[in-house]
Amino acid sequence: MAATHAPLLRLALFILQFSLFALRAWAQEPEISLLGNEMDKNREYQCVASCFQLSGQGQQTAAKSMVPECVVDYRSISSDCNEPTKNLGLIVLDSGRYWVSSEKKNWHEASRICRTYSMQLAGLETKEEIQAVAEKAFVNDTTPPVEGFWMSLCDLVEDGKWYWAHSGEDLAYSQWDSGEPNDVNKVPQRCVEVKMATDKSFKWADRDCMDERKFICEMPEICYRQYCNTS
Repeated sequence: MAATHAPLLRLALFILQFSLFALRAWAQEPEISLLGNEMDKNREYQCVASCFQLSGQGQQTAAKSMVPECVVDYRSISSDCNEPTKNLGLIVLDSGRYWVSSEKKNWHEASRICRTYSMQLAGLETKEEIQAVAEKAFVNDTTPPVEGFWMSLCDLVEDGKWYWAHSGEDLAYSQWDSGEPNDVNKVPQRCVEVKMATDKSFKWADRDCMDERKFICEMPEICYRQYCNTS
């Protein structure tokens, strides 16, 4: 029975740890110029983020929308948003819909920013998903070594017990780089980045959570389909 509840316990502990960290900065909007500029709204972001919210229990709840009506689908979005918009550059794949940051943040702040925009740090849980998303994320950085991107994998609850923070699920498939995870110089490295290895393959490495990296956000599965009509 205890093993059955382990993912939920880990997720609850992560939310508590995350909340304590976020109290210092929660009142401020994340400094992402593309998303924060009211003159540069994106149709996809507007429809998704305005039409639903995630409650603390992960339930779907309707929210008043800034647009008259929109239909949000996991892989394609159509709407009555008629104002001029700019493409946010979401990565659309069979495995999901992702957004790659252009700014660097520590792991905790990256997680907060993703959640602010109704997304979550990406859970790249299969070989195919890692390859597909990383190819897009590293499209402008093709010569290693380059810094990686934060994803949601961590061991913040118990050292060496890796799990996906967005779901609380234990790590099943792994793609660690040679010698990883390693806690360099015995400094705890509790968060994980996906990086380009010297052979240009995509591997994982543990890092200090306070290191600053670009990051990958992902729409949660709850967003596969949500209808919103505020009329």
